[in-house]
Amino acid sequence: MSYFIGIDLPKKTKQDLYTQLAPLADDYPYFSWIEWQNYHITLFQIGEFEPKHEPVVIEHVQQALFDVDPTMMYSMGTDMTIHKQITLYATFQRNKTIETIAE
Repeated sequence: MSYFIGIDLPKKTKQDLYTQLAPLADDYPYFSWIEWQNYHITLFQIGEFEPKHEPVVIEHVQQALFDVDPTMMYSMGTDMTIHKQITLYATFQRNKTIETIAE
């Protein structure tokens, strides 16, 4: 199972996003589109591990996020428009404290 740290969005925000993305999904049905109920903001992808290790990972995440000095995040973003129809936005973030959780 794959685990991540994320922020759940309010239902209204998810529905608004779906309304805006639905025409794009119709135009590109060969992409894998997730259900609108699962929309969220991913902060960090922890990775895959067996569910039996979940308590240990949760403990490490809590220690890294709440039992240490504030963390510094470094990020860089870019966006690109293809033929004035598709806009792609990619962001790259590095959080050294959270990275130690995945190790």
